[in-house]
Amino acid sequence: MNTLLSEEQLNDPVVLAIAIVVERIQKLAKADRDDLFELMETLHAAETDEEYKAAAHGMREVLKQIRVEVTEIKPVEPGQGLCKWMEYIGDRIRQARESAGLSQEGLAQKSGLTQSHVSRLEGKKHSPSHLTLERIAAALEIPISELDPSG
Repeated sequence: MNTLLSEEQLNDPVVLAIAIVVERIQKLAKADRDDLFELMETLHAAETDEEYKAAAHGMREVLKQIRVEVTEIKPVEPGQGLCKWMEYIGDRIRQARESAGLSQEGLAQKSGLTQSHVSRLEGKKHSPSHLTLERIAAALEIPISELDPSG
């Protein structure tokens, strides 16, 4: 841990927990930090236990990511197959969301994701994990197979 804590602070579980969270936030990519702070705002504005729990769950998901140190990243365009997949999934999420009468923000709140993440998925800029698809399907109250036939 890069923080300098006294012996007394190391024995205080709250101080130690905060130091760990701060360190993890510092290591997050900017997009992940933005997602985390958006979830914090959602948590702060939550009016129901369900909204609060969804935002807290999303924050834990962002913070528990395991980071791999990379010295240099060269941009790589997604292959044709992945591009088609992202287009298909983005369209399916948007269609299902609109059929459910939800905005991107509404789907984000119900799924524990951020609105920006939903936007990136629908905009075909990001390929979702299976867990993300499960969360979206659950929020839309549809089987995952309606989003992903292989799911």
